[in-house]
Amino acid sequence: MIKSLVNNVVYGKKAFQPLFEKLHFISLYGMNIGSPTDVKTSGELFAISLILEKFQEEEFVIVFDVGANQGEFTKAVLSGLKKIKRKLKIFAFEPQKEAYTNFKENIKSSNVAVYNYGFSDTKGKKTFFQNNEISTLSSLYTTDALYEPKFDKERLEIELTTIDDFVEKKQISKIHYLKIDVEGHEFSILQGAKHALQNNKIEIIQFEFGNVNAIAKVFMKDFFDLLGDRYDIYRLLKDGIQKISKYDGKIEIYQTTIYLAIDKKLVI
Repeated sequence: MIKSLVNNVVYGKKAFQPLFEKLHFISLYGMNIGSPTDVKTSGELFAISLILEKFQEEEFVIVFDVGANQGEFTKAVLSGLKKIKRKLKIFAFEPQKEAYTNFKENIKSSNVAVYNYGFSDTKGKKTFFQNNEISTLSSLYTTDALYEPKFDKERLEIELTTIDDFVEKKQISKIHYLKIDVEGHEFSILQGAKHALQNNKIEIIQFEFGNVNAIAKVFMKDFFDLLGDRYDIYRLLKDGIQKISKYDGKIEIYQTTIYLAIDKKLVI
């Protein structure tokens, strides 16, 4: 009786749309979808604690910081993993020259190697769009449609390689934690790591999914198709992770959200 009344009087009715829109926003924020994504508030500090929990017995622990900008994530890793600092190695990658220079000034550690190029699915050069030289919103995709007019006021050519090529050259047998924050190019980077993925060389992958993925024409389904056989996928929360048991079209939400793909062999 009550359910029927609500269906007839409330659901889908114009008068209640402002309420439902507000509830929708609250629900997304409550699920950490579209929430602030700096390291201290995004849940990344919890993700870093997983590295310590799962890999502290390893002989070496390798972390990739792809889209390192000025080093906020790398700095948090160094701070959070002090207990295993002696066997920790962080490889950081930042194609923006000014951000790369600032990274080197901000972080001086024998545990860190930083490179002034990015990753993709193939090697080569591409046009990079930025609104300033250290912007965290710079991208390989023009984002004028998403942000204020002429947001992409600067263009530069950047060097790109693949994770597979880098891993082979550096003879890296295992990446324990791969963090990717590259404004819409995450999926292409993972396509350039197919050999590493197929040979179980990557344990945990942190990637973003947000509005720039709409410009890149990438869906969450693409990540599930690429990773679903070997990884469980979780949404990162401020104090934990929430498993996404299976793909559903309802998760195609283009609001910046951090996900973890965790090797199914790891016990979480």
